[in-house]
Amino acid sequence: MTDSILNIELHPAYFAYVAKMPNEKQFSKAHIEHLVSPSTNEIDLKQLSTWLKQFQKVWNQTYSQINIAIHGNIPITTTPDLENGIDTLKVLHHNISEKDIILQKSLTPQFVWTYSIPFELKKLLDSYFVNIQIVPPIFGMCKYYLSHTQISQLYLHITPQEIYFFYLKGKQPQYYNSFQYSNKEDILYYTLLVYKMLDIPTDSYPIALTGLIEKESEIYQLLYQYIQNIYIEDIHIELDSKAINQDNLHTNYLANLLFITH
Repeated sequence: MTDSILNIELHPAYFAYVAKMPNEKQFSKAHIEHLVSPSTNEIDLKQLSTWLKQFQKVWNQTYSQINIAIHGNIPITTTPDLENGIDTLKVLHHNISEKDIILQKSLTPQFVWTYSIPFELKKLLDSYFVNIQIVPPIFGMCKYYLSHTQISQLYLHITPQEIYFFYLKGKQPQYYNSFQYSNKEDILYYTLLVYKMLDIPTDSYPIALTGLIEKESEIYQLLYQYIQNIYIEDIHIELDSKAINQDNLHTNYLANLLFITH
């Protein structure tokens, strides 16, 4: 018997979920809601409340695991241990309210995320779910890379409004950061900046792309002009074909969500 799992991804521009019930080997339910009026940086609680009510029958199932990845302008940092994470977060992000909820999640014992979410968001989620685990924005993709990568590599995950960088040196995670962007030129700027910060060469060091990106897109074509060793990650996702019931639902959009419990 397999665990029953519910994974949710909340982004200022979309909400998504995948679900798997006991005895199911694959996620059999999936949905992504692209918001008509996306928020700029934060999760819109009114739109989220409406979406949660819409899928009340799904939430009413009993799950042994409930994982929620939250995007947006949330204070976040990484440290080599749990002990120093909270102090480091408060030093780097002075806008953290006393009511904000501070959380921690380890990718490895030496790579720990510390992050905070608004109290009202946590309160809303607690009104629908019991024993939820709130994880960093691209925790699923970072888990996937850590278990599947054998070489040193830079990764770029693209979502609406925000991009995420993750760097593995050997089998050890070394770097994570995110940036808000408005256009493809911003993405190029931040990508070249990260190469410079990590002191790795753009003419030979590989970068793998995931998220909302296609090889024919303007973003990919612009990056390719400056970084020759660039490619879109080929990720095989085991998702029940019955779960794909939307024209705008692509498995690549759900990759981070699925790999939280991969």
